[in-house]
Amino acid sequence: MTLKDIQLHSRFIIWKVIPLLFIQLNSISADVVQVIDMCYGEFGNVTLDREYAGNVYQLLSNLSSKASYVKFYNSTVGETPNKVYGLFQCREDLSIQVCSECVDVAVEWMNVKCPLYKQAVVWYMECSLRFENSSISLNDTELYSIYFPISKPLTNYTEFAAVLATTVNDLIKDTVNSTSHFSIKNAPLPSSSQRLYSLAQCASDLNGPQCAFCLKQAVNKIFDGYRNESALSIFMPGCQLMYDTTIFYNASFLTSQSRGTGKRRKSLSASYVIGAIAICSAIGVILLLSATRFWLYRRKSIKMRSEVILRNSSAHESSQGSLTKFIL
Repeated sequence: MTLKDIQLHSRFIIWKVIPLLFIQLNSISADVVQVIDMCYGEFGNVTLDREYAGNVYQLLSNLSSKASYVKFYNSTVGETPNKVYGLFQCREDLSIQVCSECVDVAVEWMNVKCPLYKQAVVWYMECSLRFENSSISLNDTELYSIYFPISKPLTNYTEFAAVLATTVNDLIKDTVNSTSHFSIKNAPLPSSSQRLYSLAQCASDLNGPQCAFCLKQAVNKIFDGYRNESALSIFMPGCQLMYDTTIFYNASFLTSQSRGTGKRRKSLSASYVIGAIAICSAIGVILLLSATRFWLYRRKSIKMRSEVILRNSSAHESSQGSLTKFIL
């Protein structure tokens, strides 16, 4: 991998790459672009522990299969001390097909590059995947990666910074309040025809305050050392934040999902209405039949009663007549 510079620190790693070479060398497919990969932790020990290696393989296989249905999943395989923990996270603005493709590529990379390590992490623009031999902390904000895509130089940083700060603050609020912990925003840039596009997402396992803390830490790192960049993506275990002056997220997919949800709701509402009408109609028919049956039964009962009364009257008259005749 061709790097412009690599800054290694005790708790985090930042990779800044030459954008053109980065895309050419790390573009796995049209839909998946690799940002950073890292194998770490006791190289070589897994070869002496076949059970752990087998657990890693099983875990990655499980995660790969789940990516066909969900965009976030965590799992464990095995028992202590050979227990392995893993998870993946995909971007909410991308289809489940892209998610599955991204996780499959990440799993393949780990099986090839990290079979002898206790821990591994790989970040793509579309997804992230990691496994460890201990419980994974999504609250760790000291381990992060920053990616700089191709971007245009800033002509007025002061104006840009003001828009960025306002937009990101609103973005964090929307992300924290979203049920999916995901949000996108765009805003016009003063004295320019450009717009600022931004995206934020937190891991599904984080609660609201944890999500807010992670994203605020990401913003602090951006403004502390990378404020002159007009495009940047920062990746942390529990969240990610991206912005650019060129649209990079899939707004059309989100729109189609929203429309699809609306259609389903309308369909369900229509189904409920049709069902209610059918039930009411059925009840009406039953009541009508019951009323008709009751009316016929009552009419028949009245008729029979009339006949009995008539018979009794006739019999009484006959007996009176006989008696009268008898008396006479």
